[in-house]
Amino acid sequence: MEQKYNQDFKKSKTGTALYYKWARMRKVGCCTEWADDFMEFVKWCFDSGFKDGAALKRHYEEQEYSPQNCFWVKRKEQP
Repeated sequence: MEQKYNQDFKKSKTGTALYYKWARMRKVGCCTEWADDFMEFVKWCFDSGFKDGAALKRHYEEQEYSPQNCFWVKRKEQP
């Protein structure tokens, strides 16, 4: 059941957007928790205030993407 939900979520507009963020983030470098489990990343996204169109930023650009180093900003707020 959970696997079916995961597949359906990935096909949704929000799921697709988060999946592409996740895939790109994995190439740059991210924590093992997120790299190993897309749905852990999704859970963090919603727990941390994700809204459609938001951009994922890091507090410290030289460090990997992780729950402790990431936050969301509206597209207008990006430098």
